[in-house]
Amino acid sequence: MTEPIIELKNIDVTFHQKKRTIEAVKNVSIDIERGDVYGIVGYSGAGKSTLVRVINLLQEPTSGSVTVNGETFFQADSQDAKKTRIGTNDLRVRRRKIGMIFQHFNLLNERTVTENVAFALQHSKLKDDEKKAKVAELLELVDLSDRAEQYPSQ
Repeated sequence: MTEPIIELKNIDVTFHQKKRTIEAVKNVSIDIERGDVYGIVGYSGAGKSTLVRVINLLQEPTSGSVTVNGETFFQADSQDAKKTRIGTNDLRVRRRKIGMIFQHFNLLNERTVTENVAFALQHSKLKDDEKKAKVAELLELVDLSDRAEQYPSQ
């Protein structure tokens, strides 16, 4: 069995608002293997976006551990435990290799589907032909190849 590229172990995210405590994510563990595609579904306010934001520490968990490509980004055994976290500069470098699309993602209306997908790759080190191939692969994955040259309004 291969090593997961994303490991979330016993993730909790708790928010404190005035006298209220909100458990947005409670004891979630998931291993994601290379090539896997996941969708996280649930009611509004169920913690889906919060959980996804934990992967690259856009949201720091209250407890649990986050490991990406074998590197621990965050670890805390409990709310009171000492937390270890990847450094800010190192995290910034790692985030450049993680692509995420959130529920309220906005497409650029003046760009085609292909151009919108390619937009996320503009700062990558891929050569132009590699970017083109990656865009084609991604459009095929989500069954949008036939709409590659259309605009979001179409």
